[in-house]
Amino acid sequence: AMRTKALSDEDTAAVNRGLEETGRYLQNLLIDDREELSISEVVASAQRMVHNGARLVIVDHLGEIMLARSSERHDLEIGDAVKKLRAISKSHGVPVLLVCHLRRREGLDGLEEEPKLTDFAFSSALERASRLALALRRDPQERDKLVCHVLKNTSGPSGQTVPLRFNFLSGVVDG
Repeated sequence: AMRTKALSDEDTAAVNRGLEETGRYLQNLLIDDREELSISEVVASAQRMVHNGARLVIVDHLGEIMLARSSERHDLEIGDAVKKLRAISKSHGVPVLLVCHLRRREGLDGLEEEPKLTDFAFSSALERASRLALALRRDPQERDKLVCHVLKNTSGPSGQTVPLRFNFLSGVVDG
């Protein structure tokens, strides 16, 4: 409604209340949006955030961490980062969420086959260190819907799928 018509006084008051409430939540959000962080900088930033009261760390995304140009084994570097972030999670009891892309499959648009844990970029490190691995993809039958695949779950069942309603215009998931 905000995009298509003038708001009434009642609508404007509701929007203002919503913005105030959102602002209260955002005061508790710590963001490090520096570009091209190295693995040690990502880990140090996560440690600082946890020491400043963060109750969740999200690294978005794993593929944009600056890796050593001299290294030929980026998988080992990513594995080291994952191990260090997992140590922060374990020692402080704070979940760490790592976001990364899935590998593209040859000749497919990625919708026909269900994703596997090995489809994650740098998958060997993620397979060993993760406690929960989820993959999101568009539903092959209904392209405006998402499916969440539980690829690994050390505390419960895996191999399950959960359909999600997703508004691609607003970016809101309505499970």
